[in-house]
Amino acid sequence: PPYVQILAGATKAVVHTVKLATEVFLSRVRRAAIMIDDESCRIDMTFDVGGVTMAARGAKTGASNVRLELPEFTGPEIKIAFDPLYLIDFLNAVKGETEVVLKMSTGARPAVLTCGDRYSYLVMPLTG
Repeated sequence: PPYVQILAGATKAVVHTVKLATEVFLSRVRRAAIMIDDESCRIDMTFDVGGVTMAARGAKTGASNVRLELPEFTGPEIKIAFDPLYLIDFLNAVKGETEVVLKMSTGARPAVLTCGDRYSYLVMPLTG
């Protein structure tokens, strides 16, 4: 895919910028992802005033619901879903960095994770 164009477009369309502590975010994503299975490999995230709730549900494994407090996030609410394995891959690659930034516009458009000026990671949301 033309990732340079998609990355540029996703960056221009940013409505929400969320700063996340790398290790804490990785821990919460892993905790929420415990309940995913092959059929439902997704985490539904709801960003609202003061935090993000990450929910996952597996047909055979059950459900998880994990909250990460984000005092700086003032809204408006946005719902977006990701394959947690892609988030974990990026967060493992930047281990040791204190903060990552999630830039998103809507739950249906690509999001970008950045870490300083060295890393940009395009993540496609899951729909449906």
